Amino acid sequence: MEFGKKGFKSSDAKLVAKAVLKTLAVFHAEGIVHTDVKPDNILVNCGSNGQRFSDIKLADCAASRHIDTVDESQVIGATIFRSPEAMFNLVWGTATDIWSLGATLISLIYGDHWHIFKPVGVSAEDSTYSIEVFRRHNQFFGPFPLSYESLLDDDRLGMLTDIISIADKYTLFRRASSTEISNSDRDFICTMMHLDPRDRPSAEELLQDQWFREHSLPYSESHPEKDTL
Repeated sequence: MEFGKKGFKSSDAKLVAKAVLKTLAVFHAEGIVHTDVKPDNILVNCGSNGQRFSDIKLADCAASRHIDTVDESQVIGATIFRSPEAMFNLVWGTATDIWSLGATLISLIYGDHWHIFKPVGVSAEDSTYSIEVFRRHNQFFGPFPLSYESLLDDDRLGMLTDIISIADKYTLFRRASSTEISNSDRDFICTMMHLDPRDRPSAEELLQDQWFREHSLPYSESHPEKDTL
């Protein structure tokens, strides 16, 4: 899916979210993790009569893995859409797709080719790129909960401590202004972006969320600066 300067309105974001979640619900029920949910892997056909899309599909299933064959050392997905547990090379599961979809929805709603976890002034080839992505996880959705300690060995815990210790500020997404994103869109996305994967709802649970039944209200098309919300 190509997206440009103008971000998605709420009704369009809901169409995409529902279609992808329905696919993920089927995958996850079979124990399959897509591993690479991102805008480029969402295919759409243009609609008519005022409807932006007539068909929405989640594509590129080549990297999908069954949870029984997960290798935590395997690098999955694009770095800026990758879940914290996958970044830490922890055992990951279906919850990693939920995180990636949340990050995808943020990019689609804000538009302007903006990605919330994309480091500023650091190229993807830089050795510190992944650390900078981690810092942005912490900046926008932190701090990491104490429950995360139970998932980490001493080396990874030391890495997390370093990331938290150098956090210069928090720009929490849950406090994003309604001039940037509607409150209901923001709150729905926040349910998907828990740093601890055990706290994220399943695809089936998200499909039952009140967000899908709400009337989509218009909101300002203004966008945040590229490095802050």
